[in-house]
Amino acid sequence: MTKTEAKSAFRVYLTHMRSKYGKIPVLFVVSVLLMSFFASLTGVFLYTRGNAYAAPSNTLNFQGRLLSNTGNLVADGTYNIQFNLYDGGTAGGPAGQGQA
Repeated sequence: MTKTEAKSAFRVYLTHMRSKYGKIPVLFVVSVLLMSFFASLTGVFLYTRGNAYAAPSNTLNFQGRLLSNTGNLVADGTYNIQFNLYDGGTAGGPAGQGQA
């Protein structure tokens, strides 16, 4: 069946449906068919999409500014820094230590 024949057959079908049921029910049926088509297309699209999971990192990235005791930036150079990690808020205990 060619495109022209398919369009012609569809027009004949719509004309038959209009004469049998009137104009509004035919538009309703066509709109329901289109909505169900797009809903199923959306469902297939969402079903076939895979989930993306990020790999866990074993490092902690932190950037900050090194200030002097007066609040000014310190000069460029090499500094020894000790940091502590805690496992909770103000009542948390130490979870580890490290040096950078």
